[in-house]
Amino acid sequence: MPGHAAAQRERKAYMRRIALAVIFTAGSLCQAAADDAWVNDPPKSLQLTKAMTELEPSRFVEIPVSLADEALDMVSKTSVVAISEHYFPGFNPRCAMPTRAYLVRAVYEHGNTGVFHVKQLGHILWVLHYALGAEAPQHRSALVVCTPTEPNTIYVSAGGAI
Repeated sequence: MPGHAAAQRERKAYMRRIALAVIFTAGSLCQAAADDAWVNDPPKSLQLTKAMTELEPSRFVEIPVSLADEALDMVSKTSVVAISEHYFPGFNPRCAMPTRAYLVRAVYEHGNTGVFHVKQLGHILWVLHYALGAEAPQHRSALVVCTPTEPNTIYVSAGGAI
């Protein structure tokens, strides 16, 4: 059956093209996340220092999806923007005195299985997102962080465990 052999060869060639397309697409997604200018891990010396204090979860909150476009636009060219607590209509995070509100960059991989952490050392903030699940493409977000010192250096990381 010469027609049957030709059909098998054609199916194998098609499957190879599909496999290459899947590999190329997966590689592109991972590369895009790795090349994201928002992702910048702090130096190892800063990661290992015990001097960085973790902020209480009550001192930061993620911007809701309904306001994400505006917030992401605000932090598109700079990693931190001072805002008033009433900047976003209908979204009013409260900052206790003597802190004030700052909009900062954030990234996450698995939003529904993760949690944000914010660490601070003076004017340095480290925004981390830990999640369950395999490595995945990262998504941009923004947090309102209440701090008494104006941040001038923002590190942003995301990751987790399988």
